[in-house]
Amino acid sequence: MQGDVSANRYSIFARGVCVAAPRRNALSFWIHAHSPRGHGIHSQLLYTLCREVFFTLFRQKKRNSYSGCTALLMSLLQAWWVRNPTRVLRQVSQPVCIIDDVCQLEEVYRQVAENEASTLPPIVLVCRPRRNRSYWQTWCHLYRAMPHGVVIDLYTWGLLLSIDNIALHKFAVRGFIRCENFTD
Repeated sequence: MQGDVSANRYSIFARGVCVAAPRRNALSFWIHAHSPRGHGIHSQLLYTLCREVFFTLFRQKKRNSYSGCTALLMSLLQAWWVRNPTRVLRQVSQPVCIIDDVCQLEEVYRQVAENEASTLPPIVLVCRPRRNRSYWQTWCHLYRAMPHGVVIDLYTWGLLLSIDNIALHKFAVRGFIRCENFTD
């Protein structure tokens, strides 16, 4: 679903359709996003990701700070990757990479734009993609440029999963609405 984002307007009935760009507006994000429990996601791989990672994190986030939730998300993603049947396609020692700097995010975007996405770790976790305008724009460009794998917008985090033998998926998961809700 790549192309001109302005041509892709969404209605309330298009909730099950993969999104073409991350949503800045919280209400629009909430209406169009999937549930953290995996409802509306028809890929077994991604449904398992939602059940084992996002739903677990969603239940824990009210008791943790942002950094605590980020650490929990990272450990859940690593555990999911070990159990994931596609991990045999890419054996790596450290499957999750955390991006918390605009320079790092621009480097990832450069790699994706130059078709070097295979050099990325299998899971790239982008912290606070909506923190400022330049970071947000870089995240949107990266979101649109991803050639394969899975791109997930959690509103508070962004995820890139470089999985070779899966069709390109781009979707949002509600339940992680604002970074400001966290204590740090």
